[in-house]
Amino acid sequence: MNRPSSAVFVFAKAPTPGVVNTRLIPAIGEQQAAQLQHDLIVHRMQQLAALDNIDVQLWCAPDTQHPLFQQCAERYEVSLQQQQGDNLGQRMTQAFRQGLQQYGRVVLVGTDAPAVGTTELQQALHHLQTHDVVLQPAEDGGYVLIAMRACHASVFDAVDWGSDKVMAQTRNNMIAAGLRWRELPVSWDVDTVADYQRYCREFVSA
Repeated sequence: MNRPSSAVFVFAKAPTPGVVNTRLIPAIGEQQAAQLQHDLIVHRMQQLAALDNIDVQLWCAPDTQHPLFQQCAERYEVSLQQQQGDNLGQRMTQAFRQGLQQYGRVVLVGTDAPAVGTTELQQALHHLQTHDVVLQPAEDGGYVLIAMRACHASVFDAVDWGSDKVMAQTRNNMIAAGLRWRELPVSWDVDTVADYQRYCREFVSA
């Protein structure tokens, strides 16, 4: 059987209490913040299980050993990879470098943007036919999805990760590199208490 030419890489932190969703901990507590991370990972895995002819890899932090990651590998038949690098830019660069040795197109998405669905992922892959990079900006000034057909590491240079400058700095990097890029409609991620409340309204069953 031939390997699919496209892949979705999911970046995920292990749902460890006190380590994930730290900005939400004062409002909802360590255990609920960890449960949220667990639920977001499962949501993404269930969503991607519906994709045909696209490989899915779960890129794990700090490593692949958390029981949930092991369960995802078995239940959803995804391969596990360990994130490598000192910051998000380095980790994404490493993932693209490794992935694009196997695939012609790679979409990288996190777990904290539940509104990003399979439609957006397929649109990103489609636009890579005519663009070097595809991104989906976030309301908070970052982005929730990035896709490439070749690893353009300079896209991730000198970016203030976690700030509201991420998307603007990334655009500047792409302009400097002479890249052609496409942006999908703005989405949102779960970062603040207001985001969490929105997530509960839109994605948590009553």
